[in-house]
Parts: sequence; structure tokens; C-alpha cells
Amino acid sequence: MRRKKKEQAPADPVATSTEGLALAGPRVTARCPACHHEAVFERFEDVKDLLYRGVVHGQRRCPNPDCNAHLFFIGKEKQGVTTFPPQRLVIETEGVPDQVLAFLNEAIECHANRCYTAAAIMLRRTLEEICADRQARGPTLENRIRALASEIVIPEKLLQGMSALRLLGTDKARSDLAHFGANDKEEVEAGIAFTREILKAAYQYEKLVDKLSSLAKSRENAKKPPAS
Repeated sequence: MRRKKKEQAPADPVATSTEGLALAGPRVTARCPACHHEAVFERFEDVKDLLYRGVVHGQRRCPNPDCNAHLFFIGKEKQGVTTFPPQRLVIETEGVPDQVLAFLNEAIECHANRCYTAAAIMLRRTLEEICADRQARGPTLENRIRALASEIVIPEKLLQGMSALRLLGTDKARSDLAHFGANDKEEVEAGIAFTREILKAAYQYEKLVDKLSSLAKSRENAKKPPAS
């Protein structure tokens, strides 16, 4: 007795279109991973987007003529797009020591790749390194940051709010990965914002003050009558 051959379900449609989205494909606005400018990325000529299982896959390039970096993306209607390389937060790093910057860059990279537990750990290491560099001492990281505030300008309200950051934790947290298990995207981003302010106070305000003082001195010298 011959068995009736089971009919195969039709394969998922693959089309070079973006049905349900704009005919020209989704608008991809992103910060360029190469030149760091925020822009609407351009389509490549004769390269169509691919619609597969309701998800659009495509590629774009940076509109900056001096850059033209390549960016891949996937997107679904009303859910935005995800880019590759991923979007990284940009933090001003002028004047920041290399050893601090190494931990900070790793934290930002982990955040960009949605590895929030790893990002929290590396943010903590960044703050520890800042305290060590500025010789701020104390039994816990929170105590060391408060000691740091006695030498640099940190708003009191910022210090009052830092206890809400679980990534500060206790000193045991440096080796206890489970401590960071509850960290999520929002908390890590709050930690990055907090770290940004600490960096400004520790390394960048002083340089700005020096620059302003230099400008004021130059202006005063310009007002002096030339020596006879």
C-alpha cells in the first residue's frame, strides 16, 4: 500500500521589497560607528532591502563623504531597527587617563551589545580606577566616591542619589557576578550617566577652568599699553 506523499508547506516568501514599510525601505537614522556623527544613512545604488518573515534586512552607508562607513540593519514595522555594528554611546574622554578609559570603553561596548551585566561590572571597575587614580580612599566604593567629592566638584544631589545604583554594590561585588544579575538596560544607562559626571568633575572641569583663566589672562595682557 502506497502512502500518500505529505504535501510540503510553502517556503517562507523572500522578496526584495519592504511590504508594509516605505517603498524606498526603512529610514535608518543612527550614529555612525566610524565618524560618530548622527545622520540618516544612505541606500546603496542597486542594492535592495530583503523582506524575510516580516523582517527587513538591509545595508546603508554613512552620508559623510569623508567616511562612507558601512552599516547593516534589521528592522520590523513600528519596532525600529537594530544596526550592526551596534550603536555606542559617546562620552567625552578628553583628559581621561588611559587606564580609566580602557575600562570605560569596555563598559560602553558591553552596553552596545546588550550585555548589561558585563557593562555594570566594567562601569564599577571604571569608577574604582578613577578613585585609585585620584587617591580617594574608603572601605567601600561609595565611600571612596564621597572621599573623591572632597577634592573635586560633585553636586551633592548626585552623591545622594548614587546609593540607588546597584552596580556600586559592596566591595565583594567585584568577584560576585551574581550581584549584578538584576541590572537591566535602564540601570546601566543611569550608571553610565553617573560615570560621565564623575569623569567631568575629575578630569575635565579643571582643564576648562585653566583654559578660561588663560583666555582671561590673554585679554588682560592685550589691554596693557605696549612697553616704551
